[in-house]
Amino acid sequence: MLARAPVSVLSICDHDTLRAYDDLADGGWSTGTPGSAAARPCLLPGVEVTARLPEREIHILGYFPDGLRPGFRAWIDEREADRRARVRAGVAALRNDGIPLRWADFDAEVGGGVPCRSHVARCLVRIGWPRNPETLYSGFMNRSRFAMTEVRTGEVIAAIRDGGGVAVWAHPPEAEVARHGARLVEEGLAGVEVFSPAVRGRRREVALELAQRHGLLLSGGTDSHGGARKRPGWYRVTAGQVSSELLPMAVGGMA
Repeated sequence: MLARAPVSVLSICDHDTLRAYDDLADGGWSTGTPGSAAARPCLLPGVEVTARLPEREIHILGYFPDGLRPGFRAWIDEREADRRARVRAGVAALRNDGIPLRWADFDAEVGGGVPCRSHVARCLVRIGWPRNPETLYSGFMNRSRFAMTEVRTGEVIAAIRDGGGVAVWAHPPEAEVARHGARLVEEGLAGVEVFSPAVRGRRREVALELAQRHGLLLSGGTDSHGGARKRPGWYRVTAGQVSSELLPMAVGGMA
């Protein structure tokens, strides 16, 4: 399906893992260079890394127009292992509190992927717990059971930069831009995601204001977490909207 996606550039930014690119490499894809005669989109390697502010988590996108470096892959593997451990510890806490979530059901929901609280939420709904997101995430899956990452924003941004990538703030919340935007720029943030279904109205205006004030790059994407209606190409971001520094050379990136 990805090979036939109706887009010119495709970046798969999974949470805290680069496993998608291992799978694509087996299928003859190349990263950071054009596909064969418009048959395939050009791949822009990327990842969405969970990062810690003092009181909450945010997500930092790492884009790698020149390809992935082994050192960064080793670092992101550590983030993946930490995510697995934190989510599984949260499931164990639920079970210890008497919630009958079976390990077999959880493992089946995750499949071969990297676990997150959404997997847990779907398992809870299947055994009869409320579908209300507030009840699920702030109640059952609160931070007393599911710990936040300890990796701070500065470390994440530095790891992306040291790996030859560009650090971009994913779907920035309006309130957090006011509180932490300048600080993230000081830490080396290079861009901000402004073209996304999750960034609209005043939220987009605030993100654009941050970018303009600090000369940040502009990015965009679907923030799609799957689903039959959200196939590649369902939400379009044009090359003219995205800063050229984020694109592979083959599709207009700068030297």
